[in-house]
Amino acid sequence: MQNYNFDNLNDKEFEVLVNDLISSKESVHVDRFKPGKDAGVDGRFFSAKEHEVIVQSKHWIKSGIAALMRRLAKDEAHKVKLINPKRYIFATSLPLSRADKIKLKDIFSPYITSEDDILGKDNLNDLLAQYPDVEKKHYKLWLSSSSVLDAMLNSALTGRREAKRDQIIDATKMYVVTENHSNAIDKLEELHSVVITGEGGIGKTTLADQLAHYYVGKGFELCVIEDDLSEAEAGLKKGRQQVFYFDDFLGRNYLMAIEGRTDSRVLNFMDRIEIDRSKRFILTSRSSVLKQGKFDSDLLGIKKVDKKEYEITISSLSILDRARILYNHIWNSGLSNEHIEQLYIDRRYATITQHDNFNPRLISFITDPDRVRDVSIEDYRAYVVEKLDNPEDVWAHVFDKQIDEVTRIAVFLVVYNGTAVSESELRSAFKHRVLNDGLATASNVVFQFDSMMKVAVGSLLQREISSTSKGPQINLFNPSVADFVLRRHNRDSATLGAFFVCLNTENSLVNLKSLKESSRLSKELYYRILSTLCAEKINKGFSQEHPKYFTRLLQMISD
Repeated sequence: MQNYNFDNLNDKEFEVLVNDLISSKESVHVDRFKPGKDAGVDGRFFSAKEHEVIVQSKHWIKSGIAALMRRLAKDEAHKVKLINPKRYIFATSLPLSRADKIKLKDIFSPYITSEDDILGKDNLNDLLAQYPDVEKKHYKLWLSSSSVLDAMLNSALTGRREAKRDQIIDATKMYVVTENHSNAIDKLEELHSVVITGEGGIGKTTLADQLAHYYVGKGFELCVIEDDLSEAEAGLKKGRQQVFYFDDFLGRNYLMAIEGRTDSRVLNFMDRIEIDRSKRFILTSRSSVLKQGKFDSDLLGIKKVDKKEYEITISSLSILDRARILYNHIWNSGLSNEHIEQLYIDRRYATITQHDNFNPRLISFITDPDRVRDVSIEDYRAYVVEKLDNPEDVWAHVFDKQIDEVTRIAVFLVVYNGTAVSESELRSAFKHRVLNDGLATASNVVFQFDSMMKVAVGSLLQREISSTSKGPQINLFNPSVADFVLRRHNRDSATLGAFFVCLNTENSLVNLKSLKESSRLSKELYYRILSTLCAEKINKGFSQEHPKYFTRLLQMISD
């Protein structure tokens, strides 16, 4: 029998599910009341004899059955007595034994007349099997069903691809289905490819993740593309249902993607997918990066990806969508009840959902208990307002208050490399910088690097092992970190020069040029940094040790 993971639903979503199941079971319409103090009523309908029937749902995934029993006896039983219904139906997402049902019947006596009106996890699973149309209405429930989960887990993925699959599964509970979801599926069904675009934090990757999840649930094989289309091209199987997923296909550094001919290969792959009804191709890119890529790439301009582009904007999220996103983040956040209460006083949540700077990444940030651990309950509201008013500073508190200087240096180096950097190259650049700054000695610099990695990986950096790379690669855990760092240093040639000097990678030079081409760095600063690099790098020993870097540097000087 199909099994469903109710843990992925928040309490409001669970209430709607229960009401829908009882509506089908009883062949009636169950009224649901607006969110707020429910007074013991989550749903209501009238029997054939016009007797009022009350439905109450308790999700309670964060506590066990004993805690639930105590709460029901203390608070809910009295509420039911005041209502005095002819019939009372109680549902919970917790599994219930027969002994549990007997206790529940006693707590709500005489209003629960039959144990059939007490529904636990197994009973809800049985009802979903009887009424499959209800499952279709509850998309997140379907995504977390045992059949879809098994299909995801059986995807033949390894390494970073496997980590991406696990990330998709974990993110399901945070997902809110909006109009963007159905619009993107419509485009995929029509053209077989879609490029999800939008600015940082708007939810491009989240939407793309769940589109891929949706197609796996429909029987498609998941093929996650890392950096190179070669494996996807080789793995294209005629007649087999396959969904290919390429997140951030132009990367932070669009010039690198174009120089590597990623643009032409992606467009050719789209052409192949378009004529094959059994295939789907999902890509993501920042709007600004894709726009710049179109400007610099003849192919992206000539072949027109516009018809396959679907842009997410803040305006595409209704106030209701925003409210559901905020509520879902609060429900799953792990924030203390005291912090949460600060968002409900005087309907402060309305200020958040209606704010011009609302976006899902910012909401995730301000509801992350680790990010706000140094913020007192009394200051939490002011903290939220400050981050909404100044979203570019969401990382400032982390960088200035929660990490040390050596960790900041490592993150800055990854940012200025422009893309993932090998662990050995990062170690070398880190050693150069911290020794120059007097933050380490020759005897403890190795320990400093290893200690820093333990702190940074999983919060600011991620360590990846790819089948196409010779060793571990270090990348940013969250791409918005790069935006923050670049804004902080974009007028400081001395600081920028010092970091670029430490990096002996060709990618860092491509990134430097990309920053100038995209106007994120002024031409004056660009040439100052080039001058610094020339002064530091042009010598016989360096040119022999790093010939590709040296050749690239000479090309940039002569441009």
